[in-house]
Amino acid sequence: MTQNRASRLESNASQSFLVEASERLASARSMPAVVEVLRNTARAAIGADGIAVVLKDGDECSYVAEDAIAPLWSGRRFPADQCISGWSMQHVETVIVSDVRADPRIPQTAYEPTFVRSLAMVPIGRPNPVAALGAYWSTTGTPPEGSIARLESLGRLAAIAVENARLLDLNREDARLKATMLAAGRMGLWSFDVASGTLDASAACRKNFGRDPALPFTYDDLQSAIHPDDREWGWVQRVEATL
Repeated sequence: MTQNRASRLESNASQSFLVEASERLASARSMPAVVEVLRNTARAAIGADGIAVVLKDGDECSYVAEDAIAPLWSGRRFPADQCISGWSMQHVETVIVSDVRADPRIPQTAYEPTFVRSLAMVPIGRPNPVAALGAYWSTTGTPPEGSIARLESLGRLAAIAVENARLLDLNREDARLKATMLAAGRMGLWSFDVASGTLDASAACRKNFGRDPALPFTYDDLQSAIHPDDREWGWVQRVEATL
């Protein structure tokens, strides 16, 4: 009965760490932030002796972070076709190895110096994985089903976080490029709210129209700054017609 109670307490603790990891992954805003969350929470959530976060980099697997009872491979790279993380990403499936010394997919020279005797590896991202999360144990045998389920749950959560981080990176890069082009061309930005009749113009835009950036700049001001001949093109009139 004491053993059952201890198992329940361990399971509850793991579930608590999994909830914490999911909350932190949801707020991660960059790839390094996702990696850091996994490094700080995955081992406790899974109940393993070690974890490693692996990023796909071309034809290589880059071991970018780890949390373990002894050193693993942090900072090292391996050919994707010669490591278990690469196999997991290539086949888009969870790999469970009950004895690393008996599995032909394991690069023995890399594993011999470590404590690892069994492992589980899940790919992150579908249909084209971009990373993998490995869990390692110091004893042989099939990892507990609960640990595998939590590892796969973290993998799915991490996949969502990675996709969100990539979208944010793209948005930031688009904004940076737009700002660079505007600055290089000495262009300005303006927008017009049709419903309220409010004009919002950048400082560069106001300067281009001969206005002091510190002073108000209304839609009427914009019209008056345009030569009457240019108004014949009709872009100002089209805005008026919308009103």
